[in-house]
Amino acid sequence: MTSPKLLAALTLAAGLALAAPAMAACTDAQAEAKMTDLTNLLGPLMSRNAALTQTIATEMQTAMLQPTSEETCATYDRLIARARAGR
Repeated sequence: MTSPKLLAALTLAAGLALAAPAMAACTDAQAEAKMTDLTNLLGPLMSRNAALTQTIATEMQTAMLQPTSEETCATYDRLIARARAGR
């Protein structure tokens, strides 16, 4: 009786351990794509609002120095929205 319960618990633990990395919300490739998108937005923004461009670029540089995480991608998304809005 204990053996099937132990096997079920070990199977569940192994499944959770393997599923966690697969469910990561932000991969290195996604963060890089967001960074590229943001960089492309900064060029045209520079001619309209240099101060905002500098602020966004500084925040982007800070994000680039952090390990890729959900927070990193959220920061890029926020900066992209800000660059698109021009404010």
